[in-house]
Amino acid sequence: MNLKKYFLTTSILLFVLLSKTSAYNIYFGFTSSIFDAESNSRSGTGWNWDHTTQTLTLDQSYNLGFIDSDCTGLMTIKYSGNVSILANTNVTISVDGQLHLIGETGAQLTLSTDMSASWYLLDAKELTITGGTLICTGGYGIYTSDGDVTIDGATVTTTSSDSYGYGIRAKGGDINILNASVLDATGCYEAIFADKSINIIESNVNLNNSRNLFTGFINLHMTGGRLSFNGGTPPTLTSLSPASGPDTGGTDVTLTGDNFTGATTMKVGNAIYYVFFNNFSIISPTKIEFTTRPETAGPMDVYIQTPGGVAVLKGAFTYQSEATINIAAIQGISVPDINATPITTITETGQYTGTVSWSPAHNPFQGSTQYTATITLTPKAGYKL
Repeated sequence: MNLKKYFLTTSILLFVLLSKTSAYNIYFGFTSSIFDAESNSRSGTGWNWDHTTQTLTLDQSYNLGFIDSDCTGLMTIKYSGNVSILANTNVTISVDGQLHLIGETGAQLTLSTDMSASWYLLDAKELTITGGTLICTGGYGIYTSDGDVTIDGATVTTTSSDSYGYGIRAKGGDINILNASVLDATGCYEAIFADKSINIIESNVNLNNSRNLFTGFINLHMTGGRLSFNGGTPPTLTSLSPASGPDTGGTDVTLTGDNFTGATTMKVGNAIYYVFFNNFSIISPTKIEFTTRPETAGPMDVYIQTPGGVAVLKGAFTYQSEATINIAAIQGISVPDINATPITTITETGQYTGTVSWSPAHNPFQGSTQYTATITLTPKAGYKL
């Protein structure tokens, strides 16, 4: 027997068997299903499955209840009209892999559950919501098990009814809200939570919550748009003066804008400032004062958080790297002469100013005396000792 050929044949057969078991299924409520959906297209009242594009299309006549798939790749669900799914189980839509949810213009998808205790209404490994209007009411809200939640040009309202629920929870990923999206999220525990970053780009976001609004102020990034809390009015930022300083910190800065009353937290670059620890002072509803901390050189975004929301001023403060001053040739000091008046300043340069003190402190200098001069240099902006 050719053992090498036998083992090769066995390996190929095992691979075929394993590949066959990777086919996935789609379940519609407890009444209908598609087995081996990877290879079969089917349709029913209000739904159509195209296995060639891995796309499930729903219309407003769909009434089978929850949708559950063990697809581990990318699956797309498109909806048109006004589609409502009321689930009598833990989840309303659940996909093991990536899910792309696409709504046609004017379409609305409403997900809800009549379970007193439930899991997430919309559950996938990674989720992208594009277009249309999505409403999730009850349960734990929207969840990804290992990836991003991206809302792209869609209107999303998500309300968690469970005491430990989130409006949106991105485990292991980011929450991205972009392209004129509108998000209104309510979570009994937290409105939105991302293990990595929360990115808001030219979108309108409102967070409602009685405990925590969102976690990760340090990882919040905004470009345009609006972030409000509980329907309030967020602050506005106008300018910083001065708008630059050394990367060693220590620059006293005045921030001007509006609606600063009750401000709790600031962020400059990667540094967080808390009013509770006197890291900044609210002088008036239009003025805040703070002292910069050390940072890496470059332009930094400035954020301010109040009970009404969060505002950002992009690239508002620039940290400048400091060069070490050159002390090779200090000018303006000479050997003491008898009866001469001691020099108290040295020649100013573009890098520093300086003062001189003498010991003993005679004025004028006396004979037969040894003097020690102490020179104190003060670096100018952009320089350090």
